[in-house]
Amino acid sequence: MKLSIENILGVRSATLDLSTPLTVIAGPDRTARSAIARALYGFHKLRRDVGRLAAVKDRLKQSAIRGNDSIDLLRFLATCKQETQD
Repeated sequence: MKLSIENILGVRSATLDLSTPLTVIAGPDRTARSAIARALYGFHKLRRDVGRLAAVKDRLKQSAIRGNDSIDLLRFLATCKQETQD
């Protein structure tokens, strides 16, 4: 998987190959290394959050299929959060 960054936090254009087990960001001062690292972190967080939303959506579907017309929302979200962390 490759992550392309364009016009973000001072980075005109960069492509990171995320299929390798280690990504090294190197360069002289003032070349936006930290900006690239922040973009990579944001991408990872977004992927994780989207996965959590998919888990919530699946659980809501399952609940509707079982005929449940009410949900204890706090317990439901806590269960979803626990399942995505396992």
